[in-house]
Amino acid sequence: MDMEEAIGLISFASLVASVLLTIYMRRTKVVHVADFQVGLRFRKDGTCRKLSPGSYRTGAGLDPVSVVDMRPRHFLIERVSFQDALQANSIVSIGAELVVCDPQLATNSMKKLFEDSLRMVRESLSRAAARQIIDTSPEGSDGLAKALTSEINRSLQPYGVAIQNLEITELQSRDARTQWKATTN
Repeated sequence: MDMEEAIGLISFASLVASVLLTIYMRRTKVVHVADFQVGLRFRKDGTCRKLSPGSYRTGAGLDPVSVVDMRPRHFLIERVSFQDALQANSIVSIGAELVVCDPQLATNSMKKLFEDSLRMVRESLSRAAARQIIDTSPEGSDGLAKALTSEINRSLQPYGVAIQNLEITELQSRDARTQWKATTN
């Protein structure tokens, strides 16, 4: 084999490698994980690896990467009607922050993390409030906020999310013998 044939063979091999690399790179995409996010690389065997901030390739033939935003998300739930433990008709509105405690569990258990979590918070709120005796005084409102936070977090724990900094923005209660008693922060 002379020098020209060797150069031709090397050139052809380089061309084939370049074409294959180009095809591979076009079939993959880059996923960026920011400082306030966690990347999850799901493997075919069912395991998951947490990824620190950076850039990662994913695509056909590679393990998929999901990105979870770990920042607290503020929300309001307004005017949930319920009957308290003494059968008094009551209304409560809350504001709080939703936080992700376990990104893998949250990703595996919910399709739309924030929307599904809010639906569960609303359901848990009405159940938890119905177990309480409503006291519209400021001290009663603070105690109710602590009890609601505990009850709601207990129901959210299996899904990898929790609430924090719950504040009651509206609380009204009325039994059959009295007028509406209300407190608003």
